[in-house]
Amino acid sequence: MKFLIPIFIINILCTGNLDSLAIGEVSEYRAMNSKSVLPALCWSLGATIIPVSVGLNLGGIPGGTGVAFGLIAGPSFGHFYAQQWKRGYVSTLTRIGLIGVGIGLVCVTTSNDEGPLEEHFDEIFGALALPYIAYLGTMFYDFLTLPNSVNKYNQAQEKTGKLHLNPLLDCRNKKYGLSLRYNL
Repeated sequence: MKFLIPIFIINILCTGNLDSLAIGEVSEYRAMNSKSVLPALCWSLGATIIPVSVGLNLGGIPGGTGVAFGLIAGPSFGHFYAQQWKRGYVSTLTRIGLIGVGIGLVCVTTSNDEGPLEEHFDEIFGALALPYIAYLGTMFYDFLTLPNSVNKYNQAQEKTGKLHLNPLLDCRNKKYGLSLRYNL
């Protein structure tokens, strides 16, 4: 049950509207259908960190499955939150492919040699270096492109021709009101 506490905390952070208030000026709450970068980042970090930490605590095959899920699919969850499915799936499949390339390179490197794998550590390390660097690059790519995915989603929502009724808040003067906006 202890592992549910971080999940609960990240869930609160992901569903909160932490970035919508501007102090001292009239600001609109974001439209009900728009998304923010902070929850997208929370989804990516949470879907990476939580399965990895729970998996490391569990150990064995269930733990290894959790670690693999967190490291392969976790960084893409922010793109899934922003409904940028293609970007999320492509980067997840790229990471799976890089793992396959790494396994293939290790097999090719050690296939002609006899003896235990410990004797071939330098060769295995050399074979895994490039796929590992590319793998980390795809993870950073996911985190760095989250704002772009969220912006694409929000721009698509603004072009839907919907009527938006948003609350207004002026924190300095303690005033509030409503904003009516129609997007073509």
